[in-house]
Amino acid sequence: MNSRRTRIGLIVPSSNSTAEYDYQRILDAETALHTARVFLVDTTIEMLERMNQDAEEAARSLESAGVDVIAYACTSGSFLGGPGYDDALLARVSDAARGTKAVGTTPAVIDALHAMGLRRVAVVTPYIDSINERLAAFFEDKGFDIASMAGQQLVANLDIGDQTPEQIAAFAKQHMARDVDGFFLSCTNWRAMEVVEELERELGKPVVTSNQATIWASLRAVGRTAPVDGFGALLRTESGAVSAG
Repeated sequence: MNSRRTRIGLIVPSSNSTAEYDYQRILDAETALHTARVFLVDTTIEMLERMNQDAEEAARSLESAGVDVIAYACTSGSFLGGPGYDDALLARVSDAARGTKAVGTTPAVIDALHAMGLRRVAVVTPYIDSINERLAAFFEDKGFDIASMAGQQLVANLDIGDQTPEQIAAFAKQHMARDVDGFFLSCTNWRAMEVVEELERELGKPVVTSNQATIWASLRAVGRTAPVDGFGALLRTESGAVSAG
């Protein structure tokens, strides 16, 4: 009998303390998570660029574990260079891992927003404005209408990971426009997935977060399409039946 578990490889910034926890809350006993870390301390354009240079070595390490998919779990790192940067980064990851399928946070979020029918979106982040400006430009190039954008102006990634779900929810409620199709809470080190259900109940519209979307894309990539309760409308959808738009 074949006892092999499905294996998801995860590349995360070295200072990320949230993404693995969020994956582990959702993955079942037949799915193993294997992580490689790429060095990042501060969420600045310069450090993100340096971090992305290590993506291929991390991918090679994960491929040696026979993973079925590799998820590059960094939102700002995957939109950093503008349109096409996300696709080129994932191609590098996949090539380094000898053709292993790769998914990334920004492409996953774009697919998730399309899947939920969200075009006009309010966005909140923990980032500084220079990164928020690139995020807004990237998503607008993809055809989204960014109704509002606000960041907490945090630089140290440990500070981002130390934000409580309550702080994140309060910031989101205070700074997000409401005349929208839905909401996006950005950053894989922000504990935003823990407040998706609360925000959707209160705001009455879908909420997408970086980790929620990355996990959704990872599950689709390995053929796991069953709905998952407790983490928002996106994961409650049978992912195999969802079109990316």
